[in-house]
Amino acid sequence: MKSKLTISLIAISFYSCNNKYSTDEVDTDVPVIQFGENLDVVNSSDVIEVEFLTLQTDAESIVGSIDDIYQTDNRIFVSDSQTNQLFCFDNDGKFISTIGRRGQGAGEYITIKSFFVNTDKRLIGIYDDNQNRLLYYSLDNHMLSEDYSIRNMITTGCVSANDYLIWNTYNYNEDDLDKIKVFTITDYDGTVENSFVRAGFTSGYYTGTSHPFYSFSNKIYGYKIYGDMTVYEINRNSATPRWKAKVKNKSLAPIEWLEKESNDGTEFFATKLYDSRYISHYEIKETSGSIMISYIINRERFMSFYNKESGEVTTFSRDRFAKDLKLGKISYLISETMSDKYIAIINPGYLDSNNEDLDSELKNIIEMNGTDANPIIVLFNIK
Repeated sequence: MKSKLTISLIAISFYSCNNKYSTDEVDTDVPVIQFGENLDVVNSSDVIEVEFLTLQTDAESIVGSIDDIYQTDNRIFVSDSQTNQLFCFDNDGKFISTIGRRGQGAGEYITIKSFFVNTDKRLIGIYDDNQNRLLYYSLDNHMLSEDYSIRNMITTGCVSANDYLIWNTYNYNEDDLDKIKVFTITDYDGTVENSFVRAGFTSGYYTGTSHPFYSFSNKIYGYKIYGDMTVYEINRNSATPRWKAKVKNKSLAPIEWLEKESNDGTEFFATKLYDSRYISHYEIKETSGSIMISYIINRERFMSFYNKESGEVTTFSRDRFAKDLKLGKISYLISETMSDKYIAIINPGYLDSNNEDLDSELKNIIEMNGTDANPIIVLFNIK
């Protein structure tokens, strides 16, 4: 069965007292893509192609857990949430250097909450939420360029767009929900310029993706964690709804349910959400040929693809996806894309080169590098 949709980007305008977009309400006429169709009806190896990238492993480049990846200038930047380091490799995975160092001195960071690369400014940015600092390093020589102390930003991360930053913000210390916006615009020193899209629900216990953004065709898109799956095109002056994702016979938890189970955001509710019939976590990514939404329902993980050319939607449970492609076990997915492909991470420690159901190239990687090597990057897309 085919689920077809031609996305036409409808020009939608909203009016507020300052003549800027106020996207608190989503136009019901925005295009909708329904994911979740055709669950496990085909072998994923028939419709998905994969390739592998290994990262050099030595004493200076031990990566514990990859949080995010960005590729530019024939280099791959990898942030490690386990060691709080930012590594630089070449396109073949050969280690080049680390960016900055951990500490509390000038040009040092304690945590990497988020990082971004601006090729126009030739800068690498790191946001350290432990010290509320924005650190900038040269993209060319990796030396410290600028170091800003900024206001406490309750955020899960940010992305760079030309000469400004877009933050995902959930200020749960704010009592007035109408003042809590999902996206905040700042300049490069952290000065707030704008904010868009009413949150609707907020809590001190964050349960969603840490990076609800993706870049495609030189534009930045973002989406809310709670309420609905509307995708916004975000720039300095607006956040405009472009399309909405839905999952067949499934939905995000209603705001009323979240408020009740979390005691209005004051109590831990993640376990109840994970065990519920609602979508507890989702991420959206896009390539030139497809859009993918990965999501979790009752602790089971799914991946659903919308083929832009054919209009078909194909969905896999993540375990079935890995089994069909002989990947062993997928550890997790990365929120961005690389070389117009989606990114999955495999921990080699979970693989057995003697497993007959393992991809032959993966077997060779394990035999050559061992199970203690750096995580393996899997690039994949629909054929």
